[in-house]
Amino acid sequence: MSRRSCFKKWRFLVAFVMGLLCVVSCSDSRVAPSVPDYNISTPGELDSIMTLLKRDPDNLSLNITVLAYYTKQRNPEALIRFATPVFERADSLGNVRLMQYAGIYIAQTLALEKNSRQADYYLNKIEPLTWTTKDKFFKAMFYNVNGMYALKEEANYPEALSSFKKAYEIVKERGDSLNMCSLLCNISSIYNFRSDTAGYSYAEEAYEISRKISDHYAKFLGAYQMAQVCKIKKDYKKAMIYARETERYCDNTPLSLAQLYCLYGEIRTAEGNFAEAERCFQKAFSYMSDDNSDMPFEEVCLQYGEMLTEAGRLTEAVAMYEKGLQAGAGSTSMLYKHLFLRGLSELNDTLGNKDRALLYYKEYDRQYRQVFTLSKEQRFQELITENERISLQNEVQRKELELMESRTDTMIVAIVLSIIVVAFIVFYFVYRKQNRLYRRMVEYHQALLNQEVREEKKPSLAEPETPVSEQETEEAATVAEESSVSRDEVRNRELWKRLSELMDKEHIYRQKDISLEKIAELLGTNRTYASNVLNQFSGDTFYNFIHKRRIKEASMRLSGPDGPSVSLKELAFDLGYNSLSSFYRAFQREIGCSPSKYREMVSRIERGEESEAE
Repeated sequence: MSRRSCFKKWRFLVAFVMGLLCVVSCSDSRVAPSVPDYNISTPGELDSIMTLLKRDPDNLSLNITVLAYYTKQRNPEALIRFATPVFERADSLGNVRLMQYAGIYIAQTLALEKNSRQADYYLNKIEPLTWTTKDKFFKAMFYNVNGMYALKEEANYPEALSSFKKAYEIVKERGDSLNMCSLLCNISSIYNFRSDTAGYSYAEEAYEISRKISDHYAKFLGAYQMAQVCKIKKDYKKAMIYARETERYCDNTPLSLAQLYCLYGEIRTAEGNFAEAERCFQKAFSYMSDDNSDMPFEEVCLQYGEMLTEAGRLTEAVAMYEKGLQAGAGSTSMLYKHLFLRGLSELNDTLGNKDRALLYYKEYDRQYRQVFTLSKEQRFQELITENERISLQNEVQRKELELMESRTDTMIVAIVLSIIVVAFIVFYFVYRKQNRLYRRMVEYHQALLNQEVREEKKPSLAEPETPVSEQETEEAATVAEESSVSRDEVRNRELWKRLSELMDKEHIYRQKDISLEKIAELLGTNRTYASNVLNQFSGDTFYNFIHKRRIKEASMRLSGPDGPSVSLKELAFDLGYNSLSSFYRAFQREIGCSPSKYREMVSRIERGEESEAE
């Protein structure tokens, strides 16, 4: 992947940051069931509530009503000004419930601000209360705000996804459609940021929910997320349709208008209509200022800068990125700074400003290493897998319940007999289908292996290397010294070549104690550099890379002449697995069937037999 295409991936970051604002609807006037809903609609009603609070300042319902009102009005200054003394008073008096609600509303507001690091104080203060409280709505708010903070301040995507999922399960259990929509938008935004179309299902569900409720802001968010995911799928026609629907439900506040026109600008940029995109971005700028912390100034600078880069206006793009970087100079958020630094490094390199490009790249690299780590990515993938498993289990349970509800109490014996017959038939056809599926998978995998073997046996057409003179060596060294990027690329390819030799000739993947640190030691580099090289050339994580190598050898040995006599247990230990069960799991995950089934199908294919029951 080129550096330019890698940077384009970051364009979807704005989708998430704007999606953070959807938590406003997760903190509306609907609170825990034990708290009455006064629902302030006008400033006059607010004055009446404030008068009541002067007589009863510790009244939980009245305080929450005011907090919800300021949140819905998107008035962070007023909320902080009101909630801070409430929080401090409740903390000093031991009023736990009032303290936790005042604290979570403050944390939520701060999490949406540029200097949102302050939210950490309130989250840490009220987190212990979360584990003991029976107030599920408060728990949902806490998980939601914790997810916002984890993403914005720490760029911790697995933590954010886990928190949003927990909040969603709570509001789903309560039947809270409005907040279900908001949290689904938050979840979808994480996938949008990763340019992963898996976020489409969440955005679509949020959109469908928003159509069934009367809240205009939920409809705005639902349409907005659908526009974003359609843009990721490169369906710009649909993206524009949803963008226009977003405009229909826009509440005409400066923030919403800035979001809307930035969205239009992104779509027009993707379409290549730079003139119209520029008009949209300038329109977005007209609704905000760089000193207003709740306006998406940095996001628009980022997208505008990308549009200028795509249009070939590189000098203007540099100025726009520097403007965005300067606007976020006082921000503690990790979401933007490394993006601007990456863009400035690439643009200055293209413009010939090598020294500035190198300075920006070094700072970008430092920021990037804080944002992305292998452990975070592994945990994120594990969460996705676990969520898919739970979703599948829930679907199976739902279908089983539907089947149970459809049964009647009449003719029990006949029904039981019918079920037995049906079960036998279903089992028979499933067994046939499964065998056909296994056969196709094995045939496909065998074809891939045969193709790889044929390619490896092809004679090399490369010309013999000619001796390089000392003068040419010195000239090459001079060129390499002028470009740190080319040195890195040459070094990366050399490391990858050495790693391939270690795998193909020395088979180090068979070692039980193989680790990224050990590979780095063999390559004469550090763990991080080895990980970067492996990811760059294989596209896999370290563990997936090792497992694929092991499973490839396993499938070749099982399909070889000695395949029928190979002991699976010995094969597993030869390949570095600590147990037969771990080998089975890895083989099943990579090939789609068990090793024994694979060997059986290979034998049948070689004998020209059909699958069982075919």
